[in-house]
Order: sequence, then C-alpha cells, then structure tokens
Amino acid sequence: MKQHIVPRTILRGFQINNPNTKANAKIMVLSKDGVKTAKISDAFQAEGFYGKDIEALLNKTFEDPFGKIRNIFVRHAKQKVDTVLLTQEKYFQLICFIQVMWRRNDIHLKRVKVKAESLEKQTGIPFKAKVVDTQAFQENLYKEMISKTTRDDPTVQKTHRHYRPVLLVNETSIAFPLHSKYGSVHYFLERNEQFPSLIIEPMSSTMYLIFVRDTDYNKDAQDPQVIKMHYLQDEAMIKALIFMYIIDHADKYVVDESNIELVKMRIQRDPHYPMDKAAFKRIINLLNIVS
Repeated sequence: MKQHIVPRTILRGFQINNPNTKANAKIMVLSKDGVKTAKISDAFQAEGFYGKDIEALLNKTFEDPFGKIRNIFVRHAKQKVDTVLLTQEKYFQLICFIQVMWRRNDIHLKRVKVKAESLEKQTGIPFKAKVVDTQAFQENLYKEMISKTTRDDPTVQKTHRHYRPVLLVNETSIAFPLHSKYGSVHYFLERNEQFPSLIIEPMSSTMYLIFVRDTDYNKDAQDPQVIKMHYLQDEAMIKALIFMYIIDHADKYVVDESNIELVKMRIQRDPHYPMDKAAFKRIINLLNIVS
C-alpha cells in the first residue's frame, strides 16, 4: 500500500486548479525528470512506509489538528490582522506536526540504506537485502520516529522554548514553492547545528511560518501563544525568501507558473538569480534576527 511522504493536507495548500475541487486536486511538480502535473492523491507517495496504526496516528494526531490550525491562519489573513493567538495546546500541535514532517520523510530510510550498503562492502554480510529492505524494518523505523513526536519530545520542546514564530503572508503574484524535504534552516554569523538562526516551514503557497531563534522566548509557556503576522507585497522580498528556502538536494519541488523559473535557477545555483541584497536585509530586519 502506498502512503504519502508529504501529506495531502500540505499539498492542498499548493493546489493549482480550483481549490474547491478536492476530488481532482492537482499540483505542479518539478523533478530531475522535468515538470508534470500530478493529482494530489497520487503525488509524493512511497510503498509501505508505515503500518496502518501509524497512518491512523498521523491522520488523527498530526494532520487533522494542523488542518484546523492552518484554517485559523487563513481566516486571520483574510481579515488582515497582525497577530494570531493560539492556545498552548494548539501551538504544541503545530510544532509536533512540523517535526513529524521531517521524521516521516523518506530521507531517513535512504540514509540507513547507504549505511547498510557500506557495511555490506566491509563485512560481506547482506545487511541491506536481509534487514533494511524488509517491510518490517521500514515500518519499525518510522514507527519509532513518529510515535515519539509528542509535546515532551526534546526537539519539540527546543522549538517551543527557543524560537519565536512569525507568519509571513505572501500577497504578491509570485507563489511560495514547496520542496520534498519540507523545512529549510539557515545560519547567520555563526553555525550552531543545534540552534539554527532561522527555520522556514511552508504552510501553503501564500504562507510561510518562520521560526526565529530567540533564547528563552517561551520560557513560561503561558496562554495564549502569540504569532506575529506580516503581509508582504514586495516581490523582491518574495524572491529572496524563495532563494533562502529552496535547497538543491531535494528530490522534488511543488511549483507553479509564477515561480518555476526562480526555483530552477536556485536549484542550478544560477549566479543570475534575481537576488536583491537590500530585500534580503529587509527580511532580516522584519524578522528581527539576532544571532
């Protein structure tokens, strides 16, 4: 049975046809094989990643709450308010969803397979074929990572305590893209692997949630959780954000006609990418990034 590596609830935020058409919802996907239009129901799938119990857990504990939270973001954006207030329960649900987006990704299985192949060469023992390639191993690998993603998880707690959330609403004609690894991290002035300066988490083609490092920001975890909203009408800033977000080692990218050339240029590290340094500085100032 095939299962989604990137869930449909995220992909729907990047739908290119009528957003009210769920049954035939489509996205545009860029990969090494070119550009194609794919049905969301068939896109970003892999064979037998999780057991049925973990699939049910993903739906109930992570995806359904995220869908409701994103709807809150959408309603607030339509009203052009400057803050979103979430209960701590909902804010932890949001962080857990974002964390599980990384943990459910196929990159983990690929890394294990590379290590298994290396061991095979060293020992002559067929670790990959006898262990890693089995359905039971794959299901247990993801069951372990996904089921531990709770409010008490150290990474969830770190994000909650040390990062300030900012929601950027894109009001330009250039849509935000999505890549298959989901989130992207950035470092400014210093490279601290445990505490990136900035984490970009896509919510939809018009919303990026940014986590800005801010030591002891949420030390007391009091209700409500405040998420500052900024509305961007500056295309140069959107191009700079796409430059910051897109990584060249993802397998696939969800794009549309407004951003596909920008994404291609970024993947190819084209020196002519229209990156305005002044726009980059405006983003840094807007987010009030301090390293």
